[in-house]
Amino acid sequence: MKYKTPNIMKNTVLVGLLAIGMMASCKKDLIEKFNEDHATSQTTKVSSFNQIKASETFDWSTTKKVTLNVTGLKTMVPIKNTLKVTDVDGKTVYHSANLAMDESVNFQLDLPTSVAEVIINFGSISKKLSTTSGKIEFDYIVEVAE
Repeated sequence: MKYKTPNIMKNTVLVGLLAIGMMASCKKDLIEKFNEDHATSQTTKVSSFNQIKASETFDWSTTKKVTLNVTGLKTMVPIKNTLKVTDVDGKTVYHSANLAMDESVNFQLDLPTSVAEVIINFGSISKKLSTTSGKIEFDYIVEVAE
């Protein structure tokens, strides 16, 4: 008695074609539903940036102005170094200035709006400070661990 083995390849191809057909019909339904849902929305194509309409209160700026106040510290011997303002990773430098430690100065910085904290370095002094209030207060006094 001969056993007839099912043609596995033929069955696999048939199942695959059925699956593809089913997926294609589902995708078409989803596309039609999307088009129906968005047909009534009020979108207008624009050809230039000036044609974009936004709320009066919308802020287009990608930067914010932050004031950096550096409070000088009197020293017996003049100490000069570079004051550097960077992102928290230290990769992006936002400001750099050569200062004497006894100088009190103010700088206006333009920082990306996404920046909430900066690192300020002056020689071996390093501080992480918040920018959320629009002002950064920096002094040379460091905490000493006991």
